[in-house]
Amino acid sequence: LALSTCLSCVKDDARDGQGDGTLGELTVMLSADSAAGAVTVKSEEEHSAEVPAELIPALDEFEVEVYKDEEGTEKLRLYRDTYANSVGKIIRLNTGKYRLLAQHGDSLGCGFGKPYFVADRSFELTPEDPKQSVSATAMLGNVMLDVAYSENVPGSYYDWYVIVRHQDHKKKSLKFTKDETRPGFIPGGNVVVEFYADLT
Repeated sequence: LALSTCLSCVKDDARDGQGDGTLGELTVMLSADSAAGAVTVKSEEEHSAEVPAELIPALDEFEVEVYKDEEGTEKLRLYRDTYANSVGKIIRLNTGKYRLLAQHGDSLGCGFGKPYFVADRSFELTPEDPKQSVSATAMLGNVMLDVAYSENVPGSYYDWYVIVRHQDHKKKSLKFTKDETRPGFIPGGNVVVEFYADLT
């Protein structure tokens, strides 16, 4: 998933004495890669796995936000709407530094079928650089997990399952039964893996 924005500056009359009269116009455009499973997750060992195509959301379902990104303006959100309502819309901004965020899903989501996608990009709108284009990539923002067993497990146990627990978010855990084939999703961080087996 690719996120691109087009920026341009226009001169306008200063309003309410704010700024120097230079305003910017932000237009937000999202586009999808031609390969449905193009979003990948790589571990330290460089193994990669594609997010199943059916779990990649439609572009219209993304939420778009614009934040002021200057000292003293922490979490000052200037715009928020769905991509469906934002596409093609001109968002007027004063010159300055901003952060563009496009996301889908719950950043702390945990479970099967719960991927979180996010594109996060800072940009600056200046009178000296009136025409810009800014691009970012929406990537998986949580971690996709599956469980692989050694060859001796099926022959050694009657039943078994694995629980993956997040150390920082105690209520976040995934349970993989022996027949589970779906990928699970959990917030990034330290996890504990527990293996339970029944010999009978």
